[in-house]
Amino acid sequence: MKNIFFYFLLILILAGCNSLTPSKSVVADPDFSNENIKAVLYMQKAAEYRALCYQTFNSAQIMLDNYLRRMNVSKPYAIVVDIDETVLDNSPHAAQSILDATLYPVGWAAWIGQASARAIPGAVEFLSYAGRQGITIFYISNRKEEFRNPTLQNLRLAGFPGVRDETVLLRQDGNGKESRRENVRKTHEIIMLFGDNLNDFLPDFEQVSPAVRSTLTDQYQNEFGRRFFVLPNPSYGDWEGALYEYNHSLTAREKAELKRKHLVGFKTE
Repeated sequence: MKNIFFYFLLILILAGCNSLTPSKSVVADPDFSNENIKAVLYMQKAAEYRALCYQTFNSAQIMLDNYLRRMNVSKPYAIVVDIDETVLDNSPHAAQSILDATLYPVGWAAWIGQASARAIPGAVEFLSYAGRQGITIFYISNRKEEFRNPTLQNLRLAGFPGVRDETVLLRQDGNGKESRRENVRKTHEIIMLFGDNLNDFLPDFEQVSPAVRSTLTDQYQNEFGRRFFVLPNPSYGDWEGALYEYNHSLTAREKAELKRKHLVGFKTE
């Protein structure tokens, strides 16, 4: 009887010790830790993903040459680019999150601190070409200001042009980018914008439903491929947040269930 009591007491002690172990924000339901796996593999392994990126920047160079032929010398031209998944590839962080069954922001600061993200295919070549034509490149990102030094280091190591404190505009107040774009417009004419999120182009897309996002996209259809250039990102973004009304406090299972409701199938006989 004493042995049984001792064994039970030992279990309670071990359980108490485990409860004191710092949490790593492990996904509660392992079935949903792999939800992002196909999207991340597409970005890392699909040649089609690389082709889409090259297609975007090749098309942009054709349009840039058209702009240069009618350049307004009274106000210098600028190109605005987002950073994450537009010019820098953060898929290793997303992949590690799957492998560790963790959720953002676990590991994000460590990943940025390494300053080792690779350039998105075609990005360095296009922006370097634009820089040689006298175009100023502004990098407007919602990375936090605390990540400024490794961000500048990463952009420079990857070979991007014109990386300076005054051209890298990080988030300080809120997630909206329009105020930073307006500051650029005070001194430059923005001729092109690049992003993986429609918020990178216009504030109209911020915090609206999937239906409104689609309607606005149709409304601005003539801008895409001319002034707005979209990079593919199936891994994350406001397209996903809109599906669960931007309620990021939901669990992975709750988000997945809400996203599933948006699927459009067909009736079988």
